[in-house]
Amino acid sequence: KYFLEIVNHPQYDERIFVQEAVEAGAIIRKGDKRYTLDNGAELGDLTDVVNYLLNPDNQDVKLRIKGKIELSKRS
Repeated sequence: KYFLEIVNHPQYDERIFVQEAVEAGAIIRKGDKRYTLDNGAELGDLTDVVNYLLNPDNQDVKLRIKGKIELSKRS
Protein backbone atom coordinates (compact mmCIF):
# COMPACT_ATOMS: atom_id res chain seq x y z
CA LYS A 1 0.00 0.00 0.00
CA TYR A 2 2.79 2.44 0.95
CA PHE A 3 4.66 1.65 -2.27
CA LEU A 4 1.59 2.47 -4.36
CA GLU A 5 1.16 5.76 -2.50
CA ILE A 6 4.70 6.70 -3.46
CA VAL A 7 4.59 5.76 -7.14
CA ASN A 8 1.10 7.18 -7.64
CA HIS A 9 1.97 10.50 -5.99
CA PRO A 10 1.20 13.41 -8.37
CA GLN A 11 4.72 14.80 -7.88
CA TYR A 12 6.52 11.45 -8.18
CA ASP A 13 8.82 12.59 -11.03
CA GLU A 14 9.75 15.79 -9.23
CA ARG A 15 10.52 13.86 -6.04
CA ILE A 16 12.76 11.48 -7.98
CA PHE A 17 14.54 14.53 -9.45
CA VAL A 18 15.14 15.87 -5.94
CA GLN A 19 16.54 12.50 -4.82
CA GLU A 20 18.88 12.40 -7.84
CA ALA A 21 19.96 15.97 -7.02
CA VAL A 22 20.75 14.91 -3.45
CA GLU A 23 22.79 11.96 -4.72
CA ALA A 24 24.67 14.30 -7.11
CA GLY A 25 25.37 16.81 -4.34
CA ALA A 26 23.38 19.64 -5.96
CA ILE A 27 20.86 19.61 -3.12
CA ILE A 28 21.83 18.80 0.45
CA ARG A 29 19.45 17.05 2.82
CA LYS A 30 19.74 18.26 6.40
CA GLY A 31 18.15 15.70 8.68
CA ASP A 32 14.98 14.07 7.45
CA LYS A 33 13.03 17.10 6.36
CA ARG A 34 15.20 20.10 5.43
CA TYR A 35 16.93 20.75 2.13
CA THR A 36 19.41 23.37 0.95
CA LEU A 37 21.06 24.09 -2.36
CA ASP A 38 24.77 23.30 -2.61
CA ASN A 39 25.41 27.06 -2.22
CA GLY A 40 23.69 27.04 1.20
CA ALA A 41 20.36 28.58 0.17
CA GLU A 42 17.60 27.13 2.38
CA LEU A 43 14.79 25.46 0.42
CA GLY A 44 12.63 23.96 3.19
CA ASP A 45 11.00 20.54 3.22
CA LEU A 46 10.47 18.24 0.24
CA THR A 47 7.21 19.95 -0.79
CA ASP A 48 8.93 23.34 -0.68
CA VAL A 49 11.79 22.04 -2.83
CA VAL A 50 9.41 20.63 -5.45
CA ASN A 51 7.43 23.88 -5.55
CA TYR A 52 10.67 25.88 -5.83
CA LEU A 53 11.85 23.78 -8.76
CA LEU A 54 8.46 24.00 -10.51
CA ASN A 55 8.42 27.80 -10.23
CA PRO A 56 9.21 29.31 -13.66
CA ASP A 57 11.41 31.95 -11.98
CA ASN A 58 13.78 29.22 -10.76
CA GLN A 59 14.33 27.32 -14.00
CA ASP A 60 17.95 28.50 -14.22
CA VAL A 61 18.62 26.81 -10.88
CA LYS A 62 16.79 23.67 -12.02
CA LEU A 63 18.89 23.53 -15.20
CA ARG A 64 22.10 23.87 -13.18
CA ILE A 65 20.96 21.03 -10.92
CA LYS A 66 20.02 18.93 -13.94
CA GLY A 67 23.50 19.46 -15.38
CA LYS A 68 25.11 18.39 -12.12
CA ILE A 69 22.95 15.24 -12.06
CA GLU A 70 23.96 14.38 -15.63
CA LEU A 71 27.64 14.90 -14.82
CA SER A 72 27.40 12.64 -11.78
CA LYS A 73 25.84 9.87 -13.86
CA ARG A 74 28.79 9.95 -16.28
CA SER A 75 31.32 9.31 -13.54
